Amino acid sequence: FGRSGIRRFPDKVVDMKSSPARDYEGVLPCIIPCMEGLLEPADDKIVHDLLFECCTWHSHAKSRLNSDSSLHHFDAVTRRLTDGLRLFQKSVCRKYETTETPKEAAARVRSEARRAARTTASSSVPVPTAAPSTQKARKKTVKTEYNLDTYKIHAIPDVPACTGEFGTTNGYSTMAVS
Repeated sequence: FGRSGIRRFPDKVVDMKSSPARDYEGVLPCIIPCMEGLLEPADDKIVHDLLFECCTWHSHAKSRLNSDSSLHHFDAVTRRLTDGLRLFQKSVCRKYETTETPKEAAARVRSEARRAARTTASSSVPVPTAAPSTQKARKKTVKTEYNLDTYKIHAIPDVPACTGEFGTTNGYSTMAVS
């Protein structure tokens, strides 16, 4: 494949929380055939359409040569992507119960322990260690929902206009020049 080929990615894609973006670039085109037939036919079509729009949007975002017509197409793809994300949340996500991964559960338990330690440190009453509650928290998995209310999702519609004005994000740096 050379330098621009798809790199090997982990067996459990869900564990790729802090992987570099190039790993996600490799997963995105490979995941479409892997998802085939996993859901009900109507949901399967929504997911496949969304994954295809993600691939198309990503290819436009990475394009280094942009014309007025390609930016117009990029804007149309962005609208389809955001519509697809909302459709996915509204019709597919509500049908399936999802829970946090073991890694997310461990992070939540650590966060709760730190929060409890800060609370007990600020109070003058000594409180026993949080081991029993930590054990309960580890056994309990928290139900999660797909969240569209993040900055990344909010910023997607601005990318085509910014690409037309400033170029692709790999063409400049936001570092302060001294």
